Amino acid sequence: MPKFLKKQIELTAKANFPDVYRPWVIRMFFTIRDFTNTRGGWFIVFLATAIFFIIGQFFKPSFLQIISVDNKEAKTIIDQRISNLAPIFSISLVVIGWLITNIVIKDTLSYKLLFKRIYLYPIFYFILSLIGMLITFSLIRSSQIINFGDVLTCATYLIVIALILIGFLFVGLTKVVDPGFFFESLQTEVLTEALLNARTVVKPNLGKKIYGEIFNKLLFSNSLRFDADTSGYTKITITPESKKPPSKELTIDQIFGGSSEYQLEDVNLKKITKILGSKNLTGLNYYHSLTIGSALSAGYTAIYIQNGDLLSNKEKKQLRNCYKIKKIKHPGDLSSMNTYLDYLNLRFSKDVKEGKNEYVDIMLTIYEKIYQLEDRINKTM
Repeated sequence: MPKFLKKQIELTAKANFPDVYRPWVIRMFFTIRDFTNTRGGWFIVFLATAIFFIIGQFFKPSFLQIISVDNKEAKTIIDQRISNLAPIFSISLVVIGWLITNIVIKDTLSYKLLFKRIYLYPIFYFILSLIGMLITFSLIRSSQIINFGDVLTCATYLIVIALILIGFLFVGLTKVVDPGFFFESLQTEVLTEALLNARTVVKPNLGKKIYGEIFNKLLFSNSLRFDADTSGYTKITITPESKKPPSKELTIDQIFGGSSEYQLEDVNLKKITKILGSKNLTGLNYYHSLTIGSALSAGYTAIYIQNGDLLSNKEKKQLRNCYKIKKIKHPGDLSSMNTYLDYLNLRFSKDVKEGKNEYVDIMLTIYEKIYQLEDRINKTM
């Protein structure tokens, strides 16, 4: 067993919920992909396109040296490539405009969702970046520093990629007129949100479970009543490292009411087990259920030991030091975490009230998927 509670939670969460807690490399990839696939992702697309030209110009990889073009001739061909790209891009805009007007479900979120599924923003940004760079190279054709043969080779590769992406875009746009494609996309986003929300639930619940199992093995109970008389108990309180234990125990109202300054950062489970497990503790001993992130007040009593005289002052101090707390971090605005689920709820409620049953069965299928995910998480906890 790991020494600390946080580490044990991490290992258990990754073992039981691999789809919720994916490796950081995969999480980073999807984060960059999702950001690029928004209106604000233009910079990443532009930067990637520019880097490709820089690699071709200065590093000259072998796959870019297959085609050799004379520098003077390349300057003329670059202008032709711009002329070829412009009408293709214009036609693409016309077709996309026509298809967008024929989307069956028309509202702000549906446009946002469908644009995301067909990668409209990054494809447009890529084509615009390519045209912009070719125009720039055309304007500086008199430069003696730049090898325009390499520029043309890179541009040729990127133009081929652009044509493939435009074809992919057209295929995707033919799907946006199908309501089934919209709800399929909505289901994907809703389940993604559900997995992200599960991250805020799984670890705290796992922490309580692991923490409780440790104390249950030590024959401690979590059934301490608010009005119980604990005057004869030895109390292990949680305080910041810079402060001494309070001379006076906090009241129940102070512990469970009002504002809390701190949150639990970690617990040394191994040391707690070693100290308490080595004592022949009898009677009724209690613990308060805690997990990483639990809100606390300085002086919070974590453990009540009836025959605490078995513990030396040094051991009591060691037990207190097993709990590490820090200033509480107030969560930011989480209202956007259920954007697509909120949309689904509103759409379902509206269609049911208005008697529009055309898409109700599809939405019920999405709800069933959400329930299956939640049920799987609850059974594993």
